[in-house]
Amino acid sequence: MIGRAKFNVFAVRAEELIEDRPELIAVVGPLLKARKAIEQQTDDLDRKVLKLARYDAQVRRFMTVPGVGPITALCFKATIDDPTRFKRSRSVGAYVGLTTRRHASGEIDWTGRISKCGDAMLRSYLFEASRCAADPCAEMVGAKGLGDEARQAKWAP
Repeated sequence: MIGRAKFNVFAVRAEELIEDRPELIAVVGPLLKARKAIEQQTDDLDRKVLKLARYDAQVRRFMTVPGVGPITALCFKATIDDPTRFKRSRSVGAYVGLTTRRHASGEIDWTGRISKCGDAMLRSYLFEASRCAADPCAEMVGAKGLGDEARQAKWAP
């Protein structure tokens, strides 16, 4: 068994296991090389995103909001583009799809779920940012499924 794929343990352990088996080297070797190439590409893309965020004053201001990182800030800037096209700040929420649906006719008037109009990726990033800002301990625990009682018990003073 290889074990958990944390850090570089997976690749090292896989190479140890296929070391004396040429039939596995032929199959698993290229997969490990591809995995390493993907990790390098991901690291390069992360550096480029951080560089874009570092040299843009508006993106840096967005990142001062708790829970908002470089990807969320860059996505927000790219989606909104020119903020002067919105007359009110409330219009931005409607543009992204964060306002509730309303149905009103005659005597019926109900407010439903969010409209989900607009950019789904930005909306999901904003939801994730709000989750991180509302509950900073959730990331430290590392388990999304833990209830509030478990988090409070683990991180209580």
